[in-house]
Amino acid sequence: ARLPPGCRNSPASTPRRGRHAAVARYIEEVAGDGTRNLSWVLAHHWREAGELDRSLPYLIRAAEQAHEQLAFHHAVQLYGSALELMAEDDPRRKDLAVRRAIAFSRLSHAVFEGGVRWERDAEQL
Repeated sequence: ARLPPGCRNSPASTPRRGRHAAVARYIEEVAGDGTRNLSWVLAHHWREAGELDRSLPYLIRAAEQAHEQLAFHHAVQLYGSALELMAEDDPRRKDLAVRRAIAFSRLSHAVFEGGVRWERDAEQL
């Protein structure tokens, strides 16, 4: 769960953030170049550590991977999370917004064509 904005910089959150950062560093160290399949995990830990700049590339990579694997509901959510972290003037915003729209469009086609499983996925959005 996300910490409320007022609690993120509190002394009580500091050890927790440090643990998330330590986990993310460990995963990066152990996985080396093989972090692609761990992108969403790294995005989570860097985000919870308060390292949004380090979280964002992993979040984008996780969204791209979800899209490639036809997990459009996850791609929509991950692209949305990436957009939340980006500054309004970030030059990547437009591209990610388009990618999110494409994933949402593909999800909507799957919902209407694919049946029950996709309907459940769409309800998660």
